Amino acid sequence: MVAAGRVIGEELRGLDVTPDLVVSLMKASLLAAATVMAPILLTGLVVGVLIGALQGATQINEPTMTFVPKVVAVGAVSALILPWGLDRFVIIMRAAIAQAAVVAGR
Repeated sequence: MVAAGRVIGEELRGLDVTPDLVVSLMKASLLAAATVMAPILLTGLVVGVLIGALQGATQINEPTMTFVPKVVAVGAVSALILPWGLDRFVIIMRAAIAQAAVVAGR
């Protein structure tokens, strides 16, 4: 997958395992996790704020009124971004496994 004009994990091929390599792989992994989780977390936040405003305006304090819409919205967004998110994680894992194969082959 291309991110910011370059292939993720491309810089990891053919290198020795150094602290810089480990930091680079961890940075790419955390960035991918944050990128994939951001839409899901933001959906829960937006739905929660909207339902909270609705409850404040109508003075209805029903716990299921906040829970069910959040679950439905977060589930829908999760289902929509699942293929893209898995693709991001597969790319990171392929880079890590490729580096492990290079190190094990020595």
